[in-house]
Amino acid sequence: MFFGAGASRGSGYVNPYAPPLGGQLFNELRNYSPSIWGNLPRKIHKNFEQNFENAMKTVFNNSDLVPSLMREMAKYFCIFRPINNSNLYARLLHDLRSLKLFLVH
Repeated sequence: MFFGAGASRGSGYVNPYAPPLGGQLFNELRNYSPSIWGNLPRKIHKNFEQNFENAMKTVFNNSDLVPSLMREMAKYFCIFRPINNSNLYARLLHDLRSLKLFLVH
């Protein structure tokens, strides 16, 4: 099962807005976390704007910034919430819980 901005695109209503993808995601992360994402070397910015996944591979292989980047990205994605059962993810979790296949404590 996939959870994330790409997988959740079209899954239904999300508050405050649908998570951004690709180059849009990089711009959002720079605005959200200017001291971490906004502080990456300028030569890397274009790579992220063109292909976020490939740029992440490059950063993962060549940077000690990865823990900080991932922490900030996780915090950013925590602002998104499905709106009631109109969202397919919310309905999936509800159904799994009602079948006792997913427990929340």
